[in-house]
Amino acid sequence: MTNERSTTTGVPPQTPAMPFDQQRLDAAMRAAGLDVIVATAPYDVRYLLGGYRHHYYVNDDALALTRYQPIVGYVAGAPQEAFFIGNWMDADPLELHPIWVPDVRAESPDGRASARLLLDALRARGLDGAAIGIEPPFLSLELYGPLGELSGARLLDAMPVLEHLRAVKRPHELQLMRAVSERIVESMEAVYARASVGDSSLDVERWMAAEQRRRGVEFGFSFVAIGADRNRTPSLARLVPGSTLSIDSAGKIDGYIGDLARMGVVGGPSDGQVEALAAVDAVQLAARAPLRAGATGAQLYEAATSAIAETPYGDRLDFIAHGIGVVSHEAPRLALDAPHGYAAAHRDRPLEAGMVVSIETTLADPQLGYVKLEDTVAVTATGCVGLGDAARGWNIINDGERRGTR
Repeated sequence: MTNERSTTTGVPPQTPAMPFDQQRLDAAMRAAGLDVIVATAPYDVRYLLGGYRHHYYVNDDALALTRYQPIVGYVAGAPQEAFFIGNWMDADPLELHPIWVPDVRAESPDGRASARLLLDALRARGLDGAAIGIEPPFLSLELYGPLGELSGARLLDAMPVLEHLRAVKRPHELQLMRAVSERIVESMEAVYARASVGDSSLDVERWMAAEQRRRGVEFGFSFVAIGADRNRTPSLARLVPGSTLSIDSAGKIDGYIGDLARMGVVGGPSDGQVEALAAVDAVQLAARAPLRAGATGAQLYEAATSAIAETPYGDRLDFIAHGIGVVSHEAPRLALDAPHGYAAAHRDRPLEAGMVVSIETTLADPQLGYVKLEDTVAVTATGCVGLGDAARGWNIINDGERRGTR
């Protein structure tokens, strides 16, 4: 299959431009010693194709005894040699919405057939003995096993290379991240306005999902804390007069993630709660202060640590900063001893304009409640800019009769 077929209207669709920074990818592949990348992670395939993913498989890739597992192959320095291996169902949407890849093989019924097509594509390009970059967590046995037939090939981890490629967001990516962040915060404001005494954290999760979908956001998750409970799993815990409500929620637009946290309180905050959120906010803003192209993650952490030391809460404040984009924790990876187990590979490297960082500060206090802010911040040449910065103070929850339709 080529990208030169006519649509049902008889007008040949135009092949789009390459949707990523080819020079950045080529340089990263050379540094890693990779001849070719075989991308299989759904988000990387979608990224390399400029957003394409078959609409039938957007939410679930399982089908009978196999799964939808599209593949993008990219040869270092030779975009004309790129190839796409897809399911036979990909043929129709790609006729209407072509991708930039020259060699499109949308004909596979299952993973075993995809493996044969992959071997054929690699051999046709003389890559039998190449250094092949793979994504180990996203490479099925159906694909991994047959790659062993390439006796001279070396299989290397390409995930850091692709993460590096995605780390700097282009203007349209930043627009999507701003849009999804703003809509998630708008959803939170709507939920805070709707909630009242007696509502449960399960209610809050359900309302957040509905509000996000109403705004064109693909709902991801909501961590909901009522009072000081650190177990933020939505449950039957209910709002009572004076209790806090922490909503930490994420969603996507076109694969790009917004993930923010805001605070509410039934009836209005006490003096102690006002001081607590002010302290959390001070740490958040301190962490932003050094952010600019050329600064390092270590500087961000130093600023946050100094701000924490100036609060009366000391080591009760938890702080973390991490990159975000099409993956919830991606480059730049800045956190030492991150609970998710990854290394702080970018902590001492200069940040670049276009990188996006999620900054989170949390205080869990038996009297004050679970107090948290999470902000999404884009690095610029001269500083940084918050995406979705509304509602960062106390959002007041009705302490009387329920309002609106339940």
